[in-house]
Amino acid sequence: MSNNNNNTNNTNEDKNKAALNAKQRGIDHYVAARYQEAEQAFTEAISIANKDDPSLHLYYSSRCASRMNLEKREEALVDAKKTTELKRDFAKGWSRLGQCLHRLAASSGGDMKKLEEAKKA
Repeated sequence: MSNNNNNTNNTNEDKNKAALNAKQRGIDHYVAARYQEAEQAFTEAISIANKDDPSLHLYYSSRCASRMNLEKREEALVDAKKTTELKRDFAKGWSRLGQCLHRLAASSGGDMKKLEEAKKA
């Protein structure tokens, strides 16, 4: 039975390492202003990660930032919401949610409801 647990732990560790590697590639792309490549790397990290990965909120948050730079406002908003669902006390997630809502409001001619949501976030 313990051999099975070791295999599960190794698999989880391998997945976490692969996800962290994808995240690091995403960060490198993001810093170099290669936002499309960054978005792809963060998407890879999300798809590899376990649902209980302690860094999962960071992958969504980083993909959100990439998508904001690509002007993918609606997709960025989905990622920002997921970030805040995964880690309620992650201030940067709330900040990104506010930014997304603010940009969406601005792009829709000053949607007051979205502006209010942005202020709350």
